[in-house]
Amino acid sequence: MGQETLLAEVRAKRVKTLLEYGADPYATCLQRSTISKKLKGLVGSVITISEPDDSLIPKGYVQSAILHDLVEDSRIVGPFFKLRNLDIDRRDLKGKTLLLSACSSVKGPDTLIEIPPSSVEEPPDVYEAKALWETSGADFTARDDAGRGLLHVAARKTTKTFQELTDRGLDPMVDDENKQTPLDVAAACEKKKILALFARKKEE
Repeated sequence: MGQETLLAEVRAKRVKTLLEYGADPYATCLQRSTISKKLKGLVGSVITISEPDDSLIPKGYVQSAILHDLVEDSRIVGPFFKLRNLDIDRRDLKGKTLLLSACSSVKGPDTLIEIPPSSVEEPPDVYEAKALWETSGADFTARDDAGRGLLHVAARKTTKTFQELTDRGLDPMVDDENKQTPLDVAAACEKKKILALFARKKEE
């Protein structure tokens, strides 16, 4: 067993113990805010990506939902999925569901999730996260407070995730509140494979 795997198991057990003793799975924390930036869109439009301004939060920080951050960073989330009453469509302070956070991840929503067993004698359950989103009834049409759907966030990450979502029937031409489509985001982020994918679908 490698050191990285061992550390992951230790951390998973710690998280599991904390949850068993009543830790709030929807707790929030303060994190350093990211710098706003502007990206050129598909037809010369400008996309602004920035953190919200909240006078109650110290300057330079944003309030963040821990579970959503763990999902987005592809960290240890297995113990949370073990919870019976987990709200799979729980939204963070920006209106993002857990699935929206997963699509924001570099690994996408189909990374492997290991759920600790009930006892030490049992092996852990390993799931493809994509299957968990399906069976748990996650809302694939959810949008955050800015009107961004799964394709908007996936367009900044992996072609595979974008393709899987369009294969499910999600529309890459739906606008968010800034009148930006997922394809505008892909163009702004220079995701040429995603744009080529859409061009092929359009020809079919």
